[in-house]
Amino acid sequence: MLHLLQVIVGESQTNRKNKQVQHRNISKILMEQGFTNTTMMRSELGIGEQNDFRCQISETVQFDNLPIIIETTGSGFRIQKVIPRISEQMESGNLFTVPVYNLFKDSLPVKNTDFLLLKIFLFEKKHWFKPSLHYKVVRILGDHRLIWTNAVRGLKGPAKKKRRFFSFDPTPIIIESVVPAKMINELIPKLKAIIQDEVVIAIPVHVFFRQ
Repeated sequence: MLHLLQVIVGESQTNRKNKQVQHRNISKILMEQGFTNTTMMRSELGIGEQNDFRCQISETVQFDNLPIIIETTGSGFRIQKVIPRISEQMESGNLFTVPVYNLFKDSLPVKNTDFLLLKIFLFEKKHWFKPSLHYKVVRILGDHRLIWTNAVRGLKGPAKKKRRFFSFDPTPIIIESVVPAKMINELIPKLKAIIQDEVVIAIPVHVFFRQ
């Protein structure tokens, strides 16, 4: 079964043994092991391992030390196999996995849950004269009145010492949307028509408030 792996570490945290930045080593390991949809995101603020409050108040990585979130998907076997190598790089942080469904391949548990969280991993270049892929996806979700859908822009590879706000490099983007299970079969062919090699996963969730 497909699994989602999430790792959270400080942006400037290094490994004591090799003195290298943890999140760069972790993303490198995942890419070398074939996890090509690995995406890194920088939190705007967060709580560190010492219960310290962190927020962006400068352009210096070492000063802010914001949380970096790394996400990828793979089979449970492949994820379990790579976890020891990731753990070796971590002096502090958070690491977890959760079983998920491949939206286009797996049989979804629509009879056993009322809602599914969709996570769509995109990696795209900027187009000046036509709508981007993530814009098209969000519009489809909007046409189905899937409120509070959101698209988060990831980092363009390992974080630099100076943050770059303008770049023409391909950009990783994660779209999240909570979808009623009864609507999912209607939505799949429309997403499939525009999403080719991207990873789309579904996670059963309980919704307590939604308006």
